[in-house]
Amino acid sequence: MARRSAQDTERAIYGRDVTEFDRTVAFSDGVFAVAITILVLGLEVPEITPDTDVWTELVELAPQFASYLISFVVIGGYWIQNHRFVSRLATMSYAYIVWTLGFLLGISLISFGTRFVGANAEAPGAITVYAILIAYVSFMEGIGRHIAYRDGLFRDMPGLRKERFDVLCDWIPGLVFLLSIPLAFLIGSNATFVWLATWPAMAVAARFEPGKETEEEAN
Repeated sequence: MARRSAQDTERAIYGRDVTEFDRTVAFSDGVFAVAITILVLGLEVPEITPDTDVWTELVELAPQFASYLISFVVIGGYWIQNHRFVSRLATMSYAYIVWTLGFLLGISLISFGTRFVGANAEAPGAITVYAILIAYVSFMEGIGRHIAYRDGLFRDMPGLRKERFDVLCDWIPGLVFLLSIPLAFLIGSNATFVWLATWPAMAVAARFEPGKETEEEAN
């Protein structure tokens, strides 16, 4: 059997009936599961005695719980988006599989960012690190969508305008989190409230989805 060259590998396309497709999906789901499990392991368990005020101890852990909940929602949200995205794929390319590793690198580091910002909630540097991690994942998601479009991996290929719109929507969370970085040096931990603007921003962007006006007129 002739040995496959590196160039042939880079051009390879794997359908849903091929092992590489299933392995990539299973590997991605595994990383998401581990990342979201590690989050709770990072929560500090206080040592208490019969005389300890439990509620006071829990209040002191509020920054850790807040960062945990935010990261849980973020990782869970990216898993749901990835699930929906993969369901639209007919095939995977070698470039897409390589991209998957880069994307999952960011997902796996979110647990570190969570512990870091939870332990240093008032430090602008900690907020900066966490925001950069989320921005990395956000921008990588958009790059993955572009690769899928470029390599023709979708079951139903979207138009160029729709592809660009979807990539921009992928980047919205990253842009919002990056906005919190300069604010962190001005208003401290209050800058994290900017992160909540992600969901309203996504909702507003969805109103301008290409083709949506046509669908609404048809209904």
